[in-house]
Amino acid sequence: DESKKINLIGMKNTTPRASAIKRSKTWEDWVEMQAKRRRAERRHEFRKALAGLSHRLNEFELNDALRKYQVLDTETLDAVVNVFVDRYAQSHDCHFDALKLASGNSSSASMVDEARARKRRALYEGEQVSAQVTRMVWTEFQRVHGVRNKQNKSPKGLIEFVREMILSHAKQKEAVKEWIKKKHRLARIAAIDAKKAAPAPVVESELRNLCARLDRRVGDYQRPSRLGIDIERRLRQLLKSKQKLVTKADVYSNFGTNTAFSLLADPRVAKEALDLIDPETRDVIKSYRNTEENNSKREFVFGEYADTADAEYAADQILQAKRRENRARFNAWKREKVKRTAEEKKRIDLQLNRLEPKLIKAKKAAKRALTRWNKVQHLVEKRRFLCLKQASATRTNSDTNNGHTQNSNNSAMTKLDQALVLHHRRKAEALKVTRRWRSLEKRVSALRKEAISMST
Repeated sequence: DESKKINLIGMKNTTPRASAIKRSKTWEDWVEMQAKRRRAERRHEFRKALAGLSHRLNEFELNDALRKYQVLDTETLDAVVNVFVDRYAQSHDCHFDALKLASGNSSSASMVDEARARKRRALYEGEQVSAQVTRMVWTEFQRVHGVRNKQNKSPKGLIEFVREMILSHAKQKEAVKEWIKKKHRLARIAAIDAKKAAPAPVVESELRNLCARLDRRVGDYQRPSRLGIDIERRLRQLLKSKQKLVTKADVYSNFGTNTAFSLLADPRVAKEALDLIDPETRDVIKSYRNTEENNSKREFVFGEYADTADAEYAADQILQAKRRENRARFNAWKREKVKRTAEEKKRIDLQLNRLEPKLIKAKKAAKRALTRWNKVQHLVEKRRFLCLKQASATRTNSDTNNGHTQNSNNSAMTKLDQALVLHHRRKAEALKVTRRWRSLEKRVSALRKEAISMST
């Protein structure tokens, strides 16, 4: 019966021989033999098509043969249906179907399972009615077969293709499961690392030591490396936001993978740099490294504290110790300042005691010199007036008493010259004494101001 499915694997080549066709006596026998021969040839061509070889069947004949013959056994069919259902579950169609099925009391997960079940039933029903699953497999097989022909590769049969498809899908599912497990494990590690903390001064000290080991000494000068400068910049950014505690997550976000990879390339700091990388990248790097080395390496500074409370307590202790140290330094500085202030005040007092009597004497001497200078000025003015008076009288009485008048003028001019010489001498003395007095006065005033500032 041609309407029933026929197992293709157990089917033999039933092409009638030419001699049998020749021995047919009637027309009806000959037509029946020709039909049997065409059916046998189509079965043979279909076997060639299933084997991946060239064949003479058109698309209609291929679809008819796929619906007529049982190409996939029950176990293989179940596996192929599972593959197609899993692909459907990963597509947008499943998502939209689940949204259509969703109700107010149903969860999205249960609706996805319901959509998967409906798709599975539809595939089995389609396989029974029109060999839907077989034709879907055949479409993929033709696509892969065309690619292999373009690549000049040996042909591959449908059964082998189905096995590889099932195996590949199983590997993909296993890879997805491993990826999900790894993702959950890395999420747990990230959550643990977010809770692992260390005091900010300890992290700063460790990272600065790390930078110091990267520096290069050129003669007597220690030249910082470009990577060390970058770490210093990132460290300043980190300490601006984190004053007390620094977590491993903060280190990952601030230093990044690029900086850590650059540190890993330097054997001097490669072990410590591994803790600056995020968990996912660190997990990949550790898989390529020696296990004993990874187990023996300490966990930077974060492994020294049990939890956040322990790290916070250590940070408080460090802060208190730093405050005590700063207080002790301040007290020592204050004592030294008081001591220096007392010594400076004593020195100023001694200088004032020595300069104040000199200032008083210089002031009195300046006043005396100014008084003498003023007297000489009056004398010069008086003698200048007499000289002018005698000169006017001489012009009036120019015809009489010429000799006596000339002698009087000479005597007055001589006295005026003597007064002018004395005036210049007194002026120089007054200026000299006044300058000394002003200088002493400035020094004493500065010392007094300094003493007042020290007392305040």
